[in-house]
Amino acid sequence: MFDLTNFYFKIIEMNFLADLSTYSSDVAYYIYVCLAIINIVVATMMGLSYFTQYIYTFVALFIKKKTYPDAKINHKYGIIIPAHNEEKVVANLIRSIRDASYPQDKLVIFVLADNCIDHTFEVASKEDCIVYKRNDSINVGKSYGLNFIFKKILTDENFNDLEAFFIFDADNLVTKDYFIEMNKMFDLGYEVSTSFRNSKNYGSSFSSMGQSISFFREACIIHKSRSYMKMGTYVSGTGFYLSRNILLSNKGWNWFTLVEDIEFSIVCAIENINIGYNENAIFYDEQPIKFMDSINQRARWCKGTVQCFFKYEGKLIKGLFKPKKDEDKKIKANNFILFDLANHIFITPAVYFVYSIIFFIINICYLAFGLYSVNDFVSYIFNGLLSFLIYAYIVVFLMGLIAMIKCWKVVKASSFKKILGIIIFPLFMSLYLPIYGYSLFFKVKWRKIPHSVDVGIDEI
Repeated sequence: MFDLTNFYFKIIEMNFLADLSTYSSDVAYYIYVCLAIINIVVATMMGLSYFTQYIYTFVALFIKKKTYPDAKINHKYGIIIPAHNEEKVVANLIRSIRDASYPQDKLVIFVLADNCIDHTFEVASKEDCIVYKRNDSINVGKSYGLNFIFKKILTDENFNDLEAFFIFDADNLVTKDYFIEMNKMFDLGYEVSTSFRNSKNYGSSFSSMGQSISFFREACIIHKSRSYMKMGTYVSGTGFYLSRNILLSNKGWNWFTLVEDIEFSIVCAIENINIGYNENAIFYDEQPIKFMDSINQRARWCKGTVQCFFKYEGKLIKGLFKPKKDEDKKIKANNFILFDLANHIFITPAVYFVYSIIFFIINICYLAFGLYSVNDFVSYIFNGLLSFLIYAYIVVFLMGLIAMIKCWKVVKASSFKKILGIIIFPLFMSLYLPIYGYSLFFKVKWRKIPHSVDVGIDEI
């Protein structure tokens, strides 16, 4: 935002409009005062939306890796892999699961060849898994595929002994002890838990570095701090499990916004379900290499966040003032997670982007009508914008730096690329502002993000 405080007081002190008597009315003065107040309101809204990020960053600096006690029981899981044209990568994921140290008779792998026009079905059928096929040109997207396959599984008596289900994207890979670590979470009573997302291709491009650090920040700052404070967190796309009971109570996977993972997390928070996090359970994910693939992916996320805002913001805020039900849950969600998720889906970036454009246009108009000089206009706009950009860059840079330091040893890249990624991270994140603005007004469809990094877990 522009230099709000200085601008506000300049208006009050009449530094911009030195002599109102030269104008036919006081309209200019009152418009400026209104703009200043709105400006401060928007800035305050931004501060309230993001102040928890500062808290998490501070906490993450001082907390150590958390370990969990060994599970008493090896629980049985279904592993769901929705795959749309993933013939290049899906076999690598299945093999990494089969190479895991967890008892293999306790893992049943399900692959959904979802609206595929390649050989995903044939490739998966050659591996040790159960393969389904779905062809539906109307209901396109991951959430519809998940609902389809869960209905198949939950109505099949042969799979009644599956206690929970992991969800992976076809481009993922898991480490050997992944399921041992995640089984600890389920054995402790977590009905939902997520894990540490590493990157298969951190150094491939500007986009892959930026997105990788974004997920490192999510894991090492947000999830880790929330877990330490016993708040509960959210799931992010892939690398998590949910219990069979949750699916049965919701009659399958019934979350269909463009960010079905965040929508699911919101419902968990409202229903007092604490989502756990185990950073010792590591999986690998492929990040978009091409710039436009990254833009398309983030446009979908932003549009989905807007959908969740209009659908759930009121429920989350209302839930803050609603007494919790006396439910028999081993691990209950902290009520603060409702506030945090309300912040997460609040459309502050979109509001900020749109308001900044309007504010700039209004100032152009005032300059055209001679309400202040060109020098004042240039000085105000340039200094205010420059100060904001410097402040924003430093804040985001520090978050990226802390995340990278925390994840330094597990990031598969040279030191040069790790440092380069930290430097460009604020530039990558700044693109969210126009993307949010676009998603607020225009339709965004689910689009396939190509996966081409054909490597196995042993190669990584």
